Amino acid sequence: MSCISGSSTSMSSSSGSSNSSNNSISGDLSPTALSSSNSENTTWVTYSQMDQSKFSTFMTAFSLGTSIITQPFNVITTRQQVGFARTGDIRQPNMIKAFQQALQNLGWKGLFRGLLPSASMGIPSQVIYITITEGTREPLQKHATNMFPSASPIIIDAIQAGATSVLANAASLISYVPGEVVSCRMMIQPKEGLGVSGMCKLVWQEEGIRGFYRGFNSSLALNIVFSAQWWWSYSVFRREGAKIDVLARNPQLLDGSTGLLAGLVSTVMAHPLDTVKTRIMTRTSRLGPHSGGAWMVLKDIVATEGYSALFRGIKASTTSCVLSSTLFAMSYELIKRWSLKGDDDSTK
Repeated sequence: MSCISGSSTSMSSSSGSSNSSNNSISGDLSPTALSSSNSENTTWVTYSQMDQSKFSTFMTAFSLGTSIITQPFNVITTRQQVGFARTGDIRQPNMIKAFQQALQNLGWKGLFRGLLPSASMGIPSQVIYITITEGTREPLQKHATNMFPSASPIIIDAIQAGATSVLANAASLISYVPGEVVSCRMMIQPKEGLGVSGMCKLVWQEEGIRGFYRGFNSSLALNIVFSAQWWWSYSVFRREGAKIDVLARNPQLLDGSTGLLAGLVSTVMAHPLDTVKTRIMTRTSRLGPHSGGAWMVLKDIVATEGYSALFRGIKASTTSCVLSSTLFAMSYELIKRWSLKGDDDSTK
């Protein structure tokens, strides 16, 4: 499943602000208002103020840590999405039972299957995504404001989030999808399965370079929907959350709670697309290797398995994405502040 800090990638056009007089978060979370804030706790850090090498290093470390934490949930989600007949798993009523079954069928190592290709390709992709997002966010928001001067902040946020999501995902998924294809196909194997090199050889033998980009279009659509929804939801939730006194006085709590809500909403909305993408990548569609695309796979799943099949694995997926989304939201602005240029750098 593509999540903000693993996946796909993603956070908000309104990331941190406070009232200059009473040390509480301001209701105006625009970059202009944030830049003028006098708060010592949370300040708006723009792309031009950051040392890019520091920022990339911190984001790489954060992405790796989050990938390790969430990988067991991703394994369970993927195995449930492809269908129980394919994996030999039995439908479980809750997450605890699902973990117990995974441990029994795969062992501890199996819960981290696919981590190497996913992380090795996903971390550079995440850095590309965030760099493009940070670099284009302010110009796009200013352009949208100039084009639609009477539009509300919610509409401006939606326009900016959608445009940023298209640009960032189109660039970052070129490196990410091959790793995800190999990772997903490793996840659905039995306990004794192929390693990374063996799976790469198998994919190459079956379809050549095209095999590594199986499901690219559906993955692009999924990530655009997910990340645009995430950024927009986070912006709206944060603006409204800043009006609640207890959250306004605790920026980290505000970031974490809004990140949690944004991850929850985005995951539920995007999960059916993720199921279709997983079926295509793992060649587990009933239509066979050449399934005719995402629309054909979607119609086949609904016709033969019902709408509920589109939401298989949603408990594990939601747990993974909400966890990574919350961690990202609480850490992102901190990482940006750590990445500020020094006095010497800022004068160059």
